[in-house]
Amino acid sequence: MAKLIFKKAAEGDCRDLWTWRNHPEVRKNSFDDAPISWKDHKKWFYSRFRDRSARIYIARDRKEKVGVIRFDVEEFLIRVSVSLNPDFFGKKLGRELIRLGTEKIFTETKKRLSVIAEVKKDNIASQKAFLKAGYRHAGETREKIVYKKEADYV
Repeated sequence: MAKLIFKKAAEGDCRDLWTWRNHPEVRKNSFDDAPISWKDHKKWFYSRFRDRSARIYIARDRKEKVGVIRFDVEEFLIRVSVSLNPDFFGKKLGRELIRLGTEKIFTETKKRLSVIAEVKKDNIASQKAFLKAGYRHAGETREKIVYKKEADYV
């Protein structure tokens, strides 16, 4: 199993995230599957980068960027979004990215909030990754499945 190291995203990560977000497999598994322009991505990235409620972490295995995990901390819950570097698809790193990233956000926020993930119904790989990372099925709609993880501390 890879040992993932997390660091806060930096300005230099912007282009990698844009490239990953526009990979055909990532677009297919996103709720909005349209390609993202560089201009729109930069606007999104810098707005999230400056937003104190957003936490964006890059996970690395040694020096290689494995993926990104973003948490949006709201008043009563935390929303999670995750994406792998396409070079690491199929290597079962998603669950570790999710598990370790979730532990990190629980430690940093020190709040007893639930983390919520929304996954497209046809995105089987992400469904498995969230379940194996300790999330539980919390509901679904026609388009998505909701997963939830509670903090392990009181």
